[in-house]
Amino acid sequence: MNSKKLISFICALSLTLTLPACGSTENDDTRSRETAAATAQNGSQQSADEQGQQTTKQSESSDTAKDKLDEALGLKEQSPALSEDELKEKLEAEAGAAASKWYYDDYDGDGTKEAFGLIGKDENMIAAVYGVDSEGNVTLMRDSFWGTNYNAAFDSLVEYGGKKYFSVDTNCGGSGAVSSVFSFKDVKPFELALSKSEELFGFYADEDGAFTREEGSWAHDRARVDLEYDEAAQDFTIASKPADSGEWKQAYIDYIDNTIAETFSESSMFFDSSQFAILDIDGDDVPEIFFDSGFGAGGSGLLTYADGEVSEIHGGNSSSIYYIEAGGIFKYVGGHMDNYTDNVYTISGGKPKLKLSGKYYLPNGAYTGTGDVQDYYEYYINDAQVPRKMYEKKLAAAFDQSSAKWALDGETYTYYEITSAIHGY
Repeated sequence: MNSKKLISFICALSLTLTLPACGSTENDDTRSRETAAATAQNGSQQSADEQGQQTTKQSESSDTAKDKLDEALGLKEQSPALSEDELKEKLEAEAGAAASKWYYDDYDGDGTKEAFGLIGKDENMIAAVYGVDSEGNVTLMRDSFWGTNYNAAFDSLVEYGGKKYFSVDTNCGGSGAVSSVFSFKDVKPFELALSKSEELFGFYADEDGAFTREEGSWAHDRARVDLEYDEAAQDFTIASKPADSGEWKQAYIDYIDNTIAETFSESSMFFDSSQFAILDIDGDDVPEIFFDSGFGAGGSGLLTYADGEVSEIHGGNSSSIYYIEAGGIFKYVGGHMDNYTDNVYTISGGKPKLKLSGKYYLPNGAYTGTGDVQDYYEYYINDAQVPRKMYEKKLAAAFDQSSAKWALDGETYTYYEITSAIHGY
């Protein structure tokens, strides 16, 4: 083989051997580039996914914060209100009994209605009161009450300040009662603080505001007690009394309701027929109270007030008084069956003082049937016997009857009216 052919063969062989090697390198580069691209793409996709997840988390967190803010501001959309039948069904399911009384209304004035249900033990006894909001959430308001009975006639819805209040009265079978009062605030049911502490004796509202009554029997026209509304608490407190409201008023009322009423507790005549009068005998800011029992044997009484206490001068059978208005003096007269008294008192600052004690009576068998029977009486001034004319002279000197007024000659009040009259004085 000549040298040219040898060279040509070697070159061809070299080329043949080189081509595969060059092809492999190119493919590896291509695969590397494809792998890198894929890796970059996968990395980019992973990063995007992570970013998406992060964004979702941030969005969810933002939504949660917004919901909380809206809820705090009262902007969060409430669940739809349930129907009256649905609310009643939920309340009765929670109570495990049918509601004997049902009070469905918009209590808090927000445009949706809520309800209270009264669960009774029987037609005259109360077991519990439940409240249910517009979304059907049920709350036990009270299952323990003062007394054993409730006054269905006094169940009421009272409107005040754009809100409504459900009131129910409970008692012990007598004339006394305590009121439990409920409403809604911030879409939840609640009981008034004064109701929880059993300080409400009726719950009312008029053009002058909300009020209750003085503690005591419903048998009387109890005095009004004004209530003050606290906007922040959405609740009531007892209004502060003026400094000059007069403790003497309550002292008189307590004495009449307790001491006098107990004295005559077995006599229906007293409660039906007695008369009371408010008198100004000593001319100060505190009057005196006179009462006639309404029957002879019950007598009468004059109540005075001094040093925070009530005192009573009780007159005997068929007794009464005459007094000089603002003159600081009065005469207590009484007696029957030929035995009589004339007692003259001065009074200052509610403190009476006996000025003259007079009495006269007819001794048994003294009267012969002829002449003036009074000439046969025995007369005594301060326990000393005196002639009739001297008796009359001393009595007239001690008390000017011509300037006097009879205690019942003016406005009078029954036992059931005197409380209001005293408060209104």
